[in-house]
Amino acid sequence: MENSDYSLFRIRGNQKYIPHSYTVEGDWSGGAFLLVAGAINGNMCKRARSDSMQSDMAIIKALEKAGAHIITGDDQVEISKSELKAFEFDATESPDLFPPLVALASYCEGISSIKGVSRLIFKESNRAVTLKEEFGKMNIRMEIIDDVCM
Repeated sequence: MENSDYSLFRIRGNQKYIPHSYTVEGDWSGGAFLLVAGAINGNMCKRARSDSMQSDMAIIKALEKAGAHIITGDDQVEISKSELKAFEFDATESPDLFPPLVALASYCEGISSIKGVSRLIFKESNRAVTLKEEFGKMNIRMEIIDDVCM
C-alpha cells in the first residue's frame, strides 16, 4: 500500500487474503464502570490484558489512589468493596474515564479532584457540564474550576 500524504491511498490489486486468528482485547473505558461498581458495591472480576496500551487502563491507578482493594494478574482484574477515600487524578490522557471517575469520587470520603476537564469539551457533548448537571440531579455536588473537577 502506498499513500500520498494520507489523502490518496493506492492498494495493489490481485492480492490473496490470508486468514488468521486475532483476539481483540476488551475495552478499558467500558470496563472502568464495572471496576468502579465493584469498588463501591461488591466483588467484580474483569478479563483485561495487563500489557494493554489503552490509556483508560489508568482506571486501575485511580482506584488504587481511592483505596480500592485490587488484585491484578493472569489477564484479569479482581476488585472488592472497599472503604474509599478522596483521590487526585490526572485524566487528561484518558477523558473517557471522567464519568466512572466522577461516580467513584461521589462514593469517596472527602473531596476528590480530577484534572483534564478541558479535554471534555471535544467529546459528543461538553461532558463536564453534562456530568455536573446529571450528578446534581442525585444531589451530588461537583465544581469545575479551570481544568479540575472537584
